[in-house]
Amino acid sequence: MNRLSSTNAVVLDLGGPILPVEFLADMRRYTRARLEKFVLDHAEQPVVSAQIAAVAKTTGYAADDVLAAISTLEHWCDEERSAAPLMAIEEMIWKAGFEAGALRTPIYDDAFQQMRGWVGRRVPLYTFSTAPASIAPRRVVASTPASGRSRSTLPSHCGPSCHQCPSSSVS
Repeated sequence: MNRLSSTNAVVLDLGGPILPVEFLADMRRYTRARLEKFVLDHAEQPVVSAQIAAVAKTTGYAADDVLAAISTLEHWCDEERSAAPLMAIEEMIWKAGFEAGALRTPIYDDAFQQMRGWVGRRVPLYTFSTAPASIAPRRVVASTPASGRSRSTLPSHCGPSCHQCPSSSVS
């Protein structure tokens, strides 16, 4: 009997076993190159203006000082800081990049096939990390098409504060 045949769930670490560790760093560089333009182009959208306001609250800048917010976000990005407003904007930039086809998830072939097998046996797949900076990339990477393959969907994140994670699928 396959020892995974009675498994209730599989917890995955995306960076390393599933996709190259460098990919998360590449995504941070992708953000940095697009951060200013993205914020300027979307500053009036409530979801982005809320992040600008959060930066202002943290830094003491005026809430309508978009350029000061951008400067702070760029500084945080350069420092690889796990600031909530930066992570929220990163996630928006990455989502747009994946939807436009500019970003692709480089899932290793063997990992993809194994995940597909687990999902075929209805074994729920989860990602886990205690590092706040990895939550947004895991949520975006797990919910986007794999490079040249079918769409893979995993739960956004399971961490210490998670009480229940949704099931997942690879199709």
